Amino acid sequence: MPSKLERAPDPSEGSGDVVVRRHPAFLFVIGAYAATMLAWSLLRHHHYGSGVDLGAYDSVFWNLAHRGTPYNGIERVHQWSNHLELGLVWLGIPYLLYASPVWLLITQTLAVAAAAFPIEALARRITGDRLISALASLAMLLTPQLLLAELADFHAATLCVLPMAILAWGIEVDSRRTVALAALAAVSLREQMGLLLVAAAVAWVIRHGKRRAFEAGALALGGLGFFFLAVKWAIPAFGSGQSFRYMTQYNRLGGTADGVLTTATSGPLAFLAMAFQGDRKLFALSIASGALPLLFLSLRSIRRAAWPLLLAAPLLAVQLYSDDPAKWSIHSHYGAPLVPLFAVAAVLALAFLPARGDARAIVAASWLSLVLIHDTLEVPSIRGPGSAIDAGFSRSPRAAALGAAILAVPKEASISAQENVVPHVSRRVDIHAFPDGEASDDYILLDRQGAARRPGGEQAVDLAIARLKEASDMKVLVDDAGVVLFKRTFPR
Repeated sequence: MPSKLERAPDPSEGSGDVVVRRHPAFLFVIGAYAATMLAWSLLRHHHYGSGVDLGAYDSVFWNLAHRGTPYNGIERVHQWSNHLELGLVWLGIPYLLYASPVWLLITQTLAVAAAAFPIEALARRITGDRLISALASLAMLLTPQLLLAELADFHAATLCVLPMAILAWGIEVDSRRTVALAALAAVSLREQMGLLLVAAAVAWVIRHGKRRAFEAGALALGGLGFFFLAVKWAIPAFGSGQSFRYMTQYNRLGGTADGVLTTATSGPLAFLAMAFQGDRKLFALSIASGALPLLFLSLRSIRRAAWPLLLAAPLLAVQLYSDDPAKWSIHSHYGAPLVPLFAVAAVLALAFLPARGDARAIVAASWLSLVLIHDTLEVPSIRGPGSAIDAGFSRSPRAAALGAAILAVPKEASISAQENVVPHVSRRVDIHAFPDGEASDDYILLDRQGAARRPGGEQAVDLAIARLKEASDMKVLVDDAGVVLFKRTFPR
């Protein structure tokens, strides 16, 4: 973002004014944030705290780089039969140089940190205050949903945070080029972003009037067309003609795109109520976190402040109507793209507070303070088994046993590994997340202490180890510090 920006004239506010330069500490703060989150993610992975999702994407890009196809070895499918993620193809290039999930964690951290720049620039444009702008962008970055998404391995949905922030910026400043580029980036990462573009088109017209009707119409048609082509044709084509399998998570709505439309049109009010059943009603409030008071204030004017909430609506609906509880929990990554949209609405609402005095600064500081309080309730400790600070792990017998076990498995062999071990052995053709592959894979690697992070995990692994030790076709190669590696002695 340029260091000096001019506010576009608003018909209701008169001519624009020149915005101050960003706070001199802003770049340092964002750099410190990125360094901290990257170190947290990398150390968590090093201490065997990451999981299957990171391993799945690691498998995808290893296969893309070395076999020419984005094959998800863990799920045994072409990745684009899960989600159409054309915008991630470039990650195959660094995997040619050095195959490691480190590239994925770096990419995710930088994308999230970069989303602070449009938020900060927008806050300077609205308030003319560099300190308030820095506080607002930091409050967005520290929102629990965003921190938890960054610590939930790697996902394309988390990367969408950056194009969401840029898209909202582009709409506010009325930049057709910015809107177009952000829209392309968004749909290249996830197919449901096509639905968001329809909402973005409506918001664009609301914000700037009928003079943007043509561009907004093109944006809406493009987004809607991309979504239906992806869900009805492209994704099934990569899945050998099978329908978009994630539609099964919407069985109560009909389980298919056509079924959802039928349910929605047959009983609109009942359909709307389904989005707020059970704990779903708390999901949006949890994402909003400390920005909630400002979001209520933004409702004072849809055109000037609340329009970003229109962009959030289709993404929120995708989460709330799902049958999968993870979709409407901030402890999963799914809500991450909503965070910058809520932050933009909160920033725009600051314009309704008195410009003189400290009202805006107090509110911005309160926003950040509420976010930090929420963090203490939701974000896991940086210390502990499988986290960034895992005292003694590197020199422990368990670390040595895990290293020895992984080295003992040939690269060409198939392996079934425990969830926290999967990302460390996923760069191969045949990989399963245990207990998948138990009956057929060449090797099985289990880690008793790693299983302890899940309720009942240790007992389940103990039972599996005892069962496998009694199997006639299994030989124990490593058995130390709760790490057990089995090799199948009979050909599959």
